Amino acid sequence: MLSLLHAGEARIALPTWLFLAILGLVCSIQGSIVTNTRLSTRVKQIVSFPLLAAQVILPLMIAGHHRALTIVGGLFSFHLFLRFSEVIFVGPCVGREAVVAPEVLQEELWSCLKRPATAAENKEKHKQRETKRWYHLLPTIVGHLLLTDIVGSWFFTFDGQDLLRIQQDRPVLYLVFIALTAVILSAAINAYGYCLQLFYCLRYDQGSYCPDEWRPLMDNPLKATSLEELWSKRWHQVFRTAWLALAFRPVRTLASKITSRTPVALALASISVFFVSGIMHEYLALCAIGWKPYWSQFIGDECFFFTLHGVLVVFEKMVRAAIPSSWRHTPLSRIVGHCWVVGVTYVTFPWFVNAFGYFNLWHVNPFNALTPYLLDHVWRRYPILHSVCGSLL
Repeated sequence: MLSLLHAGEARIALPTWLFLAILGLVCSIQGSIVTNTRLSTRVKQIVSFPLLAAQVILPLMIAGHHRALTIVGGLFSFHLFLRFSEVIFVGPCVGREAVVAPEVLQEELWSCLKRPATAAENKEKHKQRETKRWYHLLPTIVGHLLLTDIVGSWFFTFDGQDLLRIQQDRPVLYLVFIALTAVILSAAINAYGYCLQLFYCLRYDQGSYCPDEWRPLMDNPLKATSLEELWSKRWHQVFRTAWLALAFRPVRTLASKITSRTPVALALASISVFFVSGIMHEYLALCAIGWKPYWSQFIGDECFFFTLHGVLVVFEKMVRAAIPSSWRHTPLSRIVGHCWVVGVTYVTFPWFVNAFGYFNLWHVNPFNALTPYLLDHVWRRYPILHSVCGSLL
């Protein structure tokens, strides 16, 4: 049995549709349990244990032929494991029944994209808001896919060893690599987000699209002037509801009972969210590269990266509180903040990216229709570009 948990290339390869169907079936059954109002909490806990275990174990045992969908499937399976675990096991510890309404889960699903209505907006619901048809989303989707393809063609020239080499020997190219990582992740994740918006408009709004009701998943992370702004506003919030439910609220409640100092409780709760994010990325790396290389080279890197950033976010808040308010919004303050974000990212990025570089995550990019053409007619054609490309050119 243990031989089936080696993960990485040792996983059983299945047709992608079957892989996703298996994960979807397990998650759907568990979802029906957490929304059931008839079963007792004890019965739910007993029935849920093997299902929750399956949500974690299956992506270590099986994989689809489509690498990108395999990664996404495993990631969302683990995300739902965290969310459902909070309902079934953590909630009852603080006096709540192990149940959540389907409407709540649906609201959480779309909360990363749907803008919450403000009080002023609620008062003026009678006013006609600007609406468009669903096809106005198509140019935006195509634009993000093209950007992902174009930037991805450059990444396709690199492997994991190239990444390690430029970290040590070519600091400027390494900085460019970091910046373009933010660009390609923003483009790919936003393309996914706009596709979800399109689905919602067609499924629930009869094809109508109101831009004011939506926000992009990624909001120009390169413009961040603080780590708090980067992670809480500009980076995607797809998994935020699970992290708040499983980490932030329980830790804040527990810390508040231990200490009467609210800022300390909030700081610990904030750091716990980053720690859980690190656990999720550890799991993603483990599934992709397998136990042996993960254990020998990368174990703990993701947790260290995210927990450190959580600590630095708390540090930022302490520094900001000591700075005169008249200086916080000056151009110089923004420049210093931006340099701070770039510097911290430059130093800590290897702990985040090296595990993913081991299995060449950027080669998994499914939006690569133009990549062969760009490799042959741009990157290989012009010798001046060879010096900024990887060894796979």
